[in-house]
Amino acid sequence: MIKIDQLIKKINNTELGKTGTHETYVHIPTELDISSIFPNINEEIEFKDRRSNSFYKVRLTKGREQRICGLGPFYRDKQLCGGDEILFEKRMYADHIEYIIDYKHLDQSIILKKSNNGFEVLNQELLNLINNSTTESQSGLQIKIEFSQSIKKRADSQVETQYYNLILGNKTINDQYSNKDILEIKIKDSKAFITKAFIWKKISFAQ
Repeated sequence: MIKIDQLIKKINNTELGKTGTHETYVHIPTELDISSIFPNINEEIEFKDRRSNSFYKVRLTKGREQRICGLGPFYRDKQLCGGDEILFEKRMYADHIEYIIDYKHLDQSIILKKSNNGFEVLNQELLNLINNSTTESQSGLQIKIEFSQSIKKRADSQVETQYYNLILGNKTINDQYSNKDILEIKIKDSKAFITKAFIWKKISFAQ
């Protein structure tokens, strides 16, 4: 029997180092216990890429916030974008432990994150998936993602963040969602399927 612990995260452009900070990491909320995979702060762990069998050394750090650091080479090798998913996996066999890293490109989905300023599009390069003249939602109404404003998230931010309105028919529906909600808009055959998505997912099972 193998005991498996998994940690899955939808990454954003700040974590990818694309918003001017050039830091590459995964942010860990303080309330999220990931000690089953990362038991010790600053301990370097070698994760094997499930697809290439290459190894990447990462570690959990703790300062003003908790972060999984050392991910720059993995992000670059896999050409990850905002909204893509990263997986950390610990596999416990009877006689040894194996660490696995993997990813998932969401190349047919637009990922939105809600804030007071509107929706941040985590993978802006995929906005062209929505054709404003033909794309419809599950309800049959035309769906649009329209630019609203560019502002800095914080006073010390190096670049401005672009925010958008989510429009269904002729109505803006931003207020139907709470701050920090993550939406996945999957496009298939000129149809847009809107669902709430996860930021984090932690899974444990045996096989």
